[in-house]
Amino acid sequence: MPSFVHLGYPKTGTTTLQNRFLNGNPEIVYLGIRFATDRIREIVELDVMMKDEVEFDAKASREALADELQRLGAREDSKVVLSYENMGFSWDNHRDRLIVARRMTEILPGAQFIVTIRNQFEFISSMYKQSVYAGMFIDYEDFLNISWSRFYRSTFPQLKYYEFIKALQGLAGPEGVHVLCYEQLRHDSKQFMRSFCDYVGITFAELPDEKDNVGLSRSGLKLKRLLNRVVPYELGRTYFLPRTRELGASQDAGNFRYRYMLFSNNLVQGMDRKLGLTNHRLELMPEWRERLQELYAESNRKLAYEYGLALE
Repeated sequence: MPSFVHLGYPKTGTTTLQNRFLNGNPEIVYLGIRFATDRIREIVELDVMMKDEVEFDAKASREALADELQRLGAREDSKVVLSYENMGFSWDNHRDRLIVARRMTEILPGAQFIVTIRNQFEFISSMYKQSVYAGMFIDYEDFLNISWSRFYRSTFPQLKYYEFIKALQGLAGPEGVHVLCYEQLRHDSKQFMRSFCDYVGITFAELPDEKDNVGLSRSGLKLKRLLNRVVPYELGRTYFLPRTRELGASQDAGNFRYRYMLFSNNLVQGMDRKLGLTNHRLELMPEWRERLQELYAESNRKLAYEYGLALE
């Protein structure tokens, strides 16, 4: 059956696409996220993304996924879509993204990839704000400096889009990788959605204007960083503290740190709405713009030359 894996990047409109277009779309069998079943979540997050090469059993995962697809009513001609932005991106770069992609082709034979990308400067500032949502409590400058000091465990090398796209094409062929830019979604959402729908082979539909992930104001960011120090979770927790999210939705609901994360996020977002405060645009300092321009210039030049993708 035709299968499509949208594996990132985050901060490219993925949550809105998932919640307001893919989830519940009658023309596809949508696996997630939100995951259709807890077992599919285990296959993706545990088998594909966490297990090492010794533990990973492609045959067992493929058979388990086939069973879940059958339960979901998938037919041979059904279009299967999995959208999970953290498959092509890792918060601390501890996963090999190409291994994750290869495993998806092993459990979904013939899978094609959809990649959404974004201007690196904008991505990094947006990712910092998302990191604050996820428990980080340091300021933007410290975030940049600490990330650079552990370069190969950071966001920075993962944003060489051209190299990642070429590697994916080595797995799925030139026609097996479709690339879209967040900038197009922002400025011409109809064309973005038309390109997405044409590639998957489903009826075109517009994406609603509502955004699911709204950035915090300057005051909101400061308050959220303070709240993250009170009860540490996810990016602010020490290694041996329990994870905020475990496999299985029922475990999420019973996890105090998970409930605190939701409470603090909702509190700060509600404060911004009540006071009429808007998303705070973080600007890179000139020295950082120069450093990152040098890092991504060659990759972006190839991206524009070979694929016609010019990041604003």
